[in-house]
Amino acid sequence: MAQNEQRDWKNEVSRQIAVYKTDKKLLELNDKLKPASKLFPAHIHAMGEEAEEGTRSLIQLIMLDYSKGTGDRTVSVSAHINPEEVKFIYSKNFCGALYVDFSQEKIFGVPDADGLSIVTKLSIKRFDTDTKGEKRRYPWIAEIENGRGIAVRNSNGGTYCQKNSYICDAQVSVNVNDLDMFRLFAKAEAWIRAFEQEYAFRSYLLNLFNKLYLLIKKEISGQTEMIIRHIDQADEWEDDSKCRKAS
Repeated sequence: MAQNEQRDWKNEVSRQIAVYKTDKKLLELNDKLKPASKLFPAHIHAMGEEAEEGTRSLIQLIMLDYSKGTGDRTVSVSAHINPEEVKFIYSKNFCGALYVDFSQEKIFGVPDADGLSIVTKLSIKRFDTDTKGEKRRYPWIAEIENGRGIAVRNSNGGTYCQKNSYICDAQVSVNVNDLDMFRLFAKAEAWIRAFEQEYAFRSYLLNLFNKLYLLIKKEISGQTEMIIRHIDQADEWEDDSKCRKAS
């Protein structure tokens, strides 16, 4: 806490892409994008390859609930989704889908003393009408749960949370209207697109400069050989000239 108090937040570079606030809740999207390894330039985004040391390109979702107060009373949860999942949610909003059901559950990290690993649950849904059939003013429902559970490895090498082992530590949900949801994910999609264009162009330029460097190196090498050849010829002419004068 003392370390945070000493930080100059006014000059801190923010990774926030977009935020939705009410008087009691907050939903924030943050930039956690990472470029792919040079070995996989066409991936653009890091996908956890060995050359990337397990790093993945992600968008972080943070939700806060300060209905019971601020500071230590604020409930904070987070989850991560990949760029394609952001685009999927954005496309649903852009196309005016009446019903959306996106959910994910992840378990990861080194187990604690009780053998429990970190669990994140994310749910983003849209219901056009309520149980009475009336149109909802806030049709989107976003919910994040953070907890712990026992990680079990499946036959494919992945992991899942063992049944009945999950313990929920914190949960926050918020209702959002169509316009605010569009603002959130339109900004995220635009930032991802800018990131992809930047690194794709950077990869193209790097490849171009490498080819140019090799071409110049080859040209310089050829010129160097030519200069050395001319010097050798000049030495031979000089030697011949001395021999003629001596004779």
